[in-house]
Amino acid sequence: MQHKGDFPALSESIRAINRLTSSDRDSINTLSNSIVKDFALTNRILRLVNSAYYRQAGGGSISTVSRAIVVLGFNTIRDIAISLILVEHVQNQTNAALLKEEFLRASFSGAMAREIAGRLALRETEEAYICSMMRNLGRFLAQYYLAEEADEVRRVISSARLSEESASIRVLGMSYQELGIGVARVWGFPETIVNGLRHLGEGPLRPAKTREEVLRAIAGFSNEACAALEAGEGHDFEQQIQRLRKRYGAAIRVTDTQFRSAVQCALNETAEFCAIARLNVMQSQFGKLLQREIASGESATSTSNEPPAGIGTALAAATLLEPTMAANTETDVTASDASIATAAAEPRAESVLAAGIQDISASLVEDFSLNDLLRMILETMYRAMGFDHVLFCIRDARTKSMTARFGFGPRIEQTIKCFRFDLGDTGNIFSVSLARGADMLISDANDPKIAERLPRWHRDALGARTFAVFPLVLRGQPVAMIYADAPNAGDIVISDKELGLLRTLRNQAVLAIKQGGK
Repeated sequence: MQHKGDFPALSESIRAINRLTSSDRDSINTLSNSIVKDFALTNRILRLVNSAYYRQAGGGSISTVSRAIVVLGFNTIRDIAISLILVEHVQNQTNAALLKEEFLRASFSGAMAREIAGRLALRETEEAYICSMMRNLGRFLAQYYLAEEADEVRRVISSARLSEESASIRVLGMSYQELGIGVARVWGFPETIVNGLRHLGEGPLRPAKTREEVLRAIAGFSNEACAALEAGEGHDFEQQIQRLRKRYGAAIRVTDTQFRSAVQCALNETAEFCAIARLNVMQSQFGKLLQREIASGESATSTSNEPPAGIGTALAAATLLEPTMAANTETDVTASDASIATAAAEPRAESVLAAGIQDISASLVEDFSLNDLLRMILETMYRAMGFDHVLFCIRDARTKSMTARFGFGPRIEQTIKCFRFDLGDTGNIFSVSLARGADMLISDANDPKIAERLPRWHRDALGARTFAVFPLVLRGQPVAMIYADAPNAGDIVISDKELGLLRTLRNQAVLAIKQGGK
């Protein structure tokens, strides 16, 4: 598998995300920055957090990854990102049809596990989702990277009438379960989730005593329920479920009503996920089965306040939400020396900016974290305008300097380390902008009049030919600064309306600093 070019890349992406922890503030910066760098991944995550399932969980009307992390939690967004990274590797492969079947089963099983965990009032709903979704990781990886061997496993199962585990050992030298657990460890998943991938023995289970046993039982039950649904094509599903209820009854105490509700919610959630991830369920046998189940169960009771979301509803939901509140573009700050450029309006940029302003307005009336809110402002600017870097800089009263604290863009850690200048240096173009409280756009940093006032570290470390500066002023004193750049001269072009929206975001940052946050 290591010789397949995309496996190391996939592994590093998942390892990098798994190294992050919600208790580490830098990890939140890294997670949001790594997601935002991928335009397609960002859009799909935002569509998911605005879908019917996440509206129940507090989502809906979220326009930035940073706010999604604040509202839905670090672990939820991390797990969504991992799911979408995996599904991205399913598309456009020679054996894509089989991979889609495998991923649809995994998605449905994961969604069902999360719903069941919720009905058991467990806090570990996301862990249940990942455990169940990845329970057959070994089979999925074999199908993806070792397609011929996976075909041979199926032939051995049919001809020798062996179990899948025995057949995979004969062909690969290890079972699918061992392969999945080994790769999950390499990818850096916590031991609780790794152990959750272990299959359970035959016969009725004992009462689950530990958190780990509960997760394993939920993952096992969800996957076996998925297999039962597929094997009977829905016809004898009730009989199969009664058998599973007897096997898992002592470990998972859910009522028939709770289970049916969990299945229906999982069906709808899977349909929405597939629409957003652009998996065509109608090209899959399992997908067609899910569609039939949705159609037959849409009148069933749902725990959601939303109407059940069928395939058509899910497809309609797969668009980024438009803003519903016009932004106030009034500002009392006037551009000087190098004035902000004007160009024809670009609706997408204006839409992202306005949606971000709405998001931040909602956060300002909540018990917000100042760093979280400032990160939302920077992310909105970064995504809307296509800047190469966006940095938030804060005044250090002790050293009388302006220092970058966090931001978005490539090599952001190195960029932050070098971005510092002395506020007393009146020859510095950044100091000039701050002293005048004036927004500034430099179209070409190589212009001799600009170059002589540009710090050497900026040319050496960033090399950006065009950049914009938005000072944050309180009581006549510059307290912070937003910096944005692009690599080539003339790359940054801002219309009057976009400028108004960018200034509104800057003014929201000033208001947030005034209010202080927590």
